[in-house]
Amino acid sequence: AGITYDSTATTTITGLGHLEGETVAVFADGLVQDTKVVSSSQITIVSASTVQVGLPYTMKVRTMRLSVPTQNETLQTRIKRINSTVVRFIRSLLGSAGQEYGGTEYLQDLGATFSDEAQDTDANKRLTTGGFSEDAYTTIISADPVPFTPLSTIISFEVEERR
Repeated sequence: AGITYDSTATTTITGLGHLEGETVAVFADGLVQDTKVVSSSQITIVSASTVQVGLPYTMKVRTMRLSVPTQNETLQTRIKRINSTVVRFIRSLLGSAGQEYGGTEYLQDLGATFSDEAQDTDANKRLTTGGFSEDAYTTIISADPVPFTPLSTIISFEVEERR
């Protein structure tokens, strides 16, 4: 639930009765502003002309389990360790990526900058930490009220040798 304002610069955003009493996230003129609490169907912000206001949430994407077919088996049941991940994204800001092991997320900042061109350069390559796992998921998170559109992940990993 949220609204978009796109007109002359203002410090007051109205029409938020449906969010009365709620804490909202604000993305204004390409910048994240502090959260606000809706009172009397409005909030006061730093002056801006293009504003998105809505309930805050965290975007979380988890890749599927790594599975590469081999001659006699699949790697899905083998122990793997992800060494690096490249996240390809477009029209995105900020964001983090990494692995999740034992319920703990090991994330690194992606430093996404907004562009209409897909970004997947070596500058977006992240060496990852964490241990070995059968699952070997990559997690992408964006907790800020900004656009983030992941297109793909390119993952470098190693497989534990059978004993």
